[in-house]
Amino acid sequence: MEDVHAWTPARAKADFDQLLDAAKTKGPQRISDDEGSFTVRYSKAKSRERVTDFLIKGLPEA
Repeated sequence: MEDVHAWTPARAKADFDQLLDAAKTKGPQRISDDEGSFTVRYSKAKSRERVTDFLIKGLPEA
């Protein structure tokens, strides 16, 4: 199970850069108030492979 760290909306706003850094280095961060919550997650950009390189490699063997 993921270890989600909790933030108040005021702290998330005041320390926005820290919030993003924590999502990147420590995992999902939750911003909660009385009505609900948001979860901030970092997703690393996937490398883009050229179509020709993909076709040359072919499919993995089963």
